This record gives sequence, C-alpha cells and structure tokens, in this order.
Amino acid sequence: MDLPIGFLRDFIDYVELCTDAPRVFALGTGLGILAVACGRCNVVVKSSDPNLESILPIRLWQALLGKSGQRKSKVMDLGVGLLQRTNHSFLLPDDGSVEAWHDEMVEQPISLMYQEELSGLFDAQQRSYSLGLQSWMLKLWSGTDKDRKTKGGGVKSIIKPRLNILGAIPPDIFLKKTKSADWRSGFLPRFLYWGGAREEWSDNCYSAPKQELFLSEQLKHVHFNSDGDIVIPNMVSGILSEWFYETIELKSEMYLEDTYAGLLRFQEIGYVIAALIAMSRSMMIVSKTASKRLVVLEGDMLTTIKILNLCKKTIESISSRANKDAISVVEESIVDLLTKNLTGLNTTEIADKLCISYKEVGTHLKFLASIGVLTVAPGRSVSGKGRPPNIYKINV
Repeated sequence: MDLPIGFLRDFIDYVELCTDAPRVFALGTGLGILAVACGRCNVVVKSSDPNLESILPIRLWQALLGKSGQRKSKVMDLGVGLLQRTNHSFLLPDDGSVEAWHDEMVEQPISLMYQEELSGLFDAQQRSYSLGLQSWMLKLWSGTDKDRKTKGGGVKSIIKPRLNILGAIPPDIFLKKTKSADWRSGFLPRFLYWGGAREEWSDNCYSAPKQELFLSEQLKHVHFNSDGDIVIPNMVSGILSEWFYETIELKSEMYLEDTYAGLLRFQEIGYVIAALIAMSRSMMIVSKTASKRLVVLEGDMLTTIKILNLCKKTIESISSRANKDAISVVEESIVDLLTKNLTGLNTTEIADKLCISYKEVGTHLKFLASIGVLTVAPGRSVSGKGRPPNIYKINV
C-alpha cells in the first residue's frame, strides 16, 4: 500500500528492520500510536453547508488477529516503546476495576489500553469487579466528558476522554471469547481488525536505535504538541461517503447482521484514519490558530479507502464465523484441516490437531461423510493386529 512520506511509512520501515512481522500489523500499530500522540486534536468534517460541520475525537480501538508466531506482540512493543521514549503518561494498568481505570483517566484523559493478549480484556468483563466494563468503554467512545460518583458523594470527571485500545489475539480464541451480542451491542464494531500472516522469515529480532530515536522525537515534538483541528473539506469527505454508500449501504441486505453492524462504523473510523494519515505526513505542529490547522487532502482519503477495504475483508471473515453455531465452526475446522492434508487423516489425528475430543470428532466425521463432503477408506494397520483406523479425505 502506498503511504505518503511521513511517520507511518517510516514506522513500517522501522518495523521491517527489526522483525519479519506482516506489514499490516505495523500499519495498524502505527495508526494506534499516532492516535495516542494526536489525542488533543479534533477531526472537523465540513458539510456542503458552510454553517454545518461534524467534530470527532481521535481514538482507535484495534485488534491484531493472527496465529501464534506472527510477531504481533513484537510489533506492538516497538510501537508502544516509541511512545514511552517521549516521557508522556498514557498507559492504563493491565488489570483493574472500572473505577480504577476511570480514576486513572481523570488525570490522564488520553490513554492507551494496551493488551498483548486481548483475551484478557474479554475475560475482564466476566469478573465481579469489572462488571459494566463494556458499557463504560462505550460511553467513552464519543469523547464527551464522563462522570463517576464516588461513595463519598463526590464526582470524578474525565474531561474529553480519548480511550485507545491496542491488542492482539489469535482468530480461534477471538471467536471463543466473543459472542454475537458483543457485535450487536456496538462494542466489537468499534474495533479495526488487522488479519495477517508472515510471508518471510528472519532468524532473529533486531533493534534499530537511530530509527527509534528519530521516530520518538517526531512523536514528542510534533504530534504530542499538536492540539488543533484537522479539517476534512466537504469534497474530500465526499470520497469516503460515496465509497461507503456504494460498498456498504447499497449492499446492506447481502451482509449478515453482525457483519453489517461492524461495517456501519467504517465511515466514522474512516474520518479518523484520514486525519491520522494527514498528521503522518505533517512535520509541523497543528495548533488552534486557523493558519496552523491541517487540511486532509484527496490523496489522504484515497489511501484511507484502501485501508478500509483491507480491514473490511477481515471483519467480513470474523463476523461471519461469529454468526455460526459451535457445530458449524467445528465442521468447518475439520474441512479446512483435511483440505490441507489431502492424503487424509484418521479420527485420532484430527482430534489431536484440533484439540477436540475423539468422540465429538467421530460424530462430525460421520455426518460430513454421510452428506458426501468426505470420503472414508480403511487405513493400514501398523502392527498388523486389530482393525485399522478409517482414513477421512476431502471428496474432490
């Protein structure tokens, strides 16, 4: 993907020097740390009517989806490390109650909830001291002031909260930890999902001190010091509106309910991404004075649409699987496994590879064979004694 010269492109190059992680993870992480650094800025979307405009806060909730070994944590560590070098406070505690997180954000309204394993965030919702976590996070999304009444009768207010989330999770764990209600509540649709797999292999992970210093200094002196408006002219915002209408709105009946719920957020998130891409190429502080505001260009928006198309594929995949019941998911896993093993596998081998009980796998195999998806053939006995196990193959 062609990115304008600036922070995001430099960050991706920096990540490639240090690790063999997928570029898409570097892009998502780069946007995430830029959102934290630019949290004092607002996105101003202009209307065709000069008297009308929409003002949005800068914040991103993001999940890197990939199996173990895809260097998800390494990429995020590189990004968060750059933020830490600026000596700004931004991290929320890994584990805490809603009250503790709220009180932390009173002092630190621009915050990052950094979860190397995002499953911890989903688990936290089940703990007694974190009940109401999802509701609390959803209320912070708008960026308007949020109050909490204390037991002593006082009030603790977060002024202009900007809650960012960055975490990673394997796709199968994501599907186990989430449910359809999380999509329909509006919680999961607010996330950007980055699915990726390594295409290269490096024998080691490295550090690049010069690049690290350069990028952290840019964050410290330009982005953290910016507090002005990033303006999206009506002609530029129209590019996103047209894409959204033709790609999502006109095809709404084709999407599953959870998928459509996720895609509906793409227009609002698209404005934030476009603003961050514009900030990425800026080497000047954006301030509240009209002469120092930043204007999003047509090229910034066209790059944004490429990014949204990339994330759209991922959200379509994971949300469609979330609509399936547990039986359908297991059957699909068996078919996928046998598609990769065309010579066939027996029941024990399938159960071991999928970490499912022998009895459950046997039930699914019989059903898939009965409808012609699989073929069954007797295997060869290794010892020469006993009945050889059946071998199951994809019916091609």
